[in-house]
Amino acid sequence: MVANGRKVESHMIGKLISAARKGRYGHRDATLILIMARHGLRVTEAVDLEWDQIDFTRAHLHVRRLKGGIASVLRAPRELRRQTEGAFVFASERGGP
Repeated sequence: MVANGRKVESHMIGKLISAARKGRYGHRDATLILIMARHGLRVTEAVDLEWDQIDFTRAHLHVRRLKGGIASVLRAPRELRRQTEGAFVFASERGGP
């Protein structure tokens, strides 16, 4: 993964995920980081994910790419499971993205 022109090593991502797990919404935050790192999603692409974009039976994640990118179907990680009642996968306390 590349961030701001610098390569981000896998052990750094592991540290980010470990730190995220310690927070109030640890599972949500760690899964968000995992999906962004694994699939190269932009922040907006990740936080705008809605539950209807996920096919749990096939483990597919349908992503609407930004900036002229082509919509893609990605492998959904096992860590992703429905935890919120709202439309957004990574919802805030107020239910929005």
